[in-house]
Amino acid sequence: MGASCRRRPKGNLVTDLDHLLLERRVDALLAPWSRNDGAGVTIGVVLDGALCVHRHAGLASIEHGVPIGHETRFRIASVSKQFTCAAILMLEAEGSLSLDEPARTYLPELPDSVDRVTVAQLMHNSSGLRDMFEILRHGGADLGTPVQPGALLDGITRQQTLNFQPGSRFLYSNSNFLLLGLIVERLSGRSLDAFLQERIFAPLGMADTRVTPDTAEAIPRLATGYLRDGDAVWRRAPHAFPLGGEGGLVSSVRDLALWARNFSTRRVGAEWLGGLLTQTPFSNGTENPYARGLVTRPYRGVATWSHGGLWPGFRTEFLMVPDQQATVIVIANQGGADPNLLAHRVLDAVLDGRPGVHPAPPGLPRDVLSRLPGRYLDDATETTLDIDVGENGETTLTT
Repeated sequence: MGASCRRRPKGNLVTDLDHLLLERRVDALLAPWSRNDGAGVTIGVVLDGALCVHRHAGLASIEHGVPIGHETRFRIASVSKQFTCAAILMLEAEGSLSLDEPARTYLPELPDSVDRVTVAQLMHNSSGLRDMFEILRHGGADLGTPVQPGALLDGITRQQTLNFQPGSRFLYSNSNFLLLGLIVERLSGRSLDAFLQERIFAPLGMADTRVTPDTAEAIPRLATGYLRDGDAVWRRAPHAFPLGGEGGLVSSVRDLALWARNFSTRRVGAEWLGGLLTQTPFSNGTENPYARGLVTRPYRGVATWSHGGLWPGFRTEFLMVPDQQATVIVIANQGGADPNLLAHRVLDAVLDGRPGVHPAPPGLPRDVLSRLPGRYLDDATETTLDIDVGENGETTLTT
């Protein structure tokens, strides 16, 4: 297991004893992977702007026996979305676009059905656009099928109807963020990676982070993603797919910790960073918890801002509690781990004993969990959701 950063800023709320107890709680959560004979998990805890705990267990490469370490990079999948939204907010701050303009203003090849979908509705997942992965599945492809980059946009442009009136409902759709990434590239004249490198990654020192459109590209220090067949056999997850603004980032715990710290220091984006946390209600006035690449939920009486990431062989959870100056980052290079559950258990260790925080919620009874696994279909959106429950009660949701 990895070591932690013991140097903390003056005035930090965490005592040495708190820090030691937190490390032990994290180590206990990592115990299932401590044999280092398979893929693993890394956990980072940011308190008052410092990466105070960074622990890991398991292998970045099973074939070569390479352990996960401080410098290991991972595909963070949909955690990328907040960075795409950040790029859009930068362009808005510069006067290059308006969030209230139809997306077709900047992507004229979009069909007439998208005419009233605004840039803001793409950011809030309220556009009504079908998810591009669902479109591919209906066409007989999957995430392991080689797909040309243009095929994704083509699939979206062939949709003649929306699932609902723009702004009236929520539908998680990767199509929204693919289009947002393309808007950034059209207006800036640069690749999404080049834009983010100059504006965010380089200024914050995020040297491990980049947009990698080709998931088959060889990248230094990138963990291999694995799936497990049965109880013993690990196999490499298939990767032959183009990704962009919806999920193309490779990063590390230490880089995401720098990004989390920026929400406090505002070293980058003082004029637009708060916009990532802006919510827009649905047309009927009800709340949409999906802001702009981040989701807000109450937990134990405090407001959390988070996003998960799921890609074959990789799972991520980025969980911030701004009022408590705390962020938990969990990344796994295996499909069977549950970073969301792990992140909340780590957060429990951070929140326990703090004033105004509610007790930790009880877990669901085993008999209830046993009835959950299966494939579910939303008739209104034609979106499928697979639910699986692990032996320790961890729940995995896959769209």
